[in-house]
Amino acid sequence: KTEMEKAHIITVKGVKVAFVGFTEMTNGLTMSSDSELAFVYTSDEEEMEKLIKIAKDNADVVIVSVHWGQENVLAASAEQKQLGQKFADWGADIILGHHPHVLQEIETITSADGRAVPICYSLGNFTSTMNDKANHVGGFFKCNVVYDKASGSVSIADEEFIPVVNYFTEGKNNIHVVPFADYT
Repeated sequence: KTEMEKAHIITVKGVKVAFVGFTEMTNGLTMSSDSELAFVYTSDEEEMEKLIKIAKDNADVVIVSVHWGQENVLAASAEQKQLGQKFADWGADIILGHHPHVLQEIETITSADGRAVPICYSLGNFTSTMNDKANHVGGFFKCNVVYDKASGSVSIADEEFIPVVNYFTEGKNNIHVVPFADYT
């Protein structure tokens, strides 16, 4: 538990970036009772708020990664949107969602303190051999983090979604991730 409460930070060009991750579910998988590993579930809002605030206190930028949403549903649920707003209000600067195996919308929400926070509800699949064609697409969220050292303010600029397609041959062989722009 103490390891989970530390902010996991990397420094990029002098800017401290913290990563915090949560999960709505583990898809029916369980860990043994003596495991040293632990998850923070999205049902534990008090713990999530605490961890985001610890990250915010120790870093310039906070990125929240969240495993949430219903598989194969192309739009974020009301619950995802409500929780995403809470993440932003607690201090997240960028929110990256995954689990539905399909793309969901990307938007910018406004945090309680007025920051513009990009949220990707689901980036789809990066690589997969799932059978449904909707599961063959995914992508990257690219942006620039603008950090003003004098004021300590952070803003996100030049946001871009880069779509990719999972390509594979019969028998689920020869798997490639192809930029959508190059896919024929």
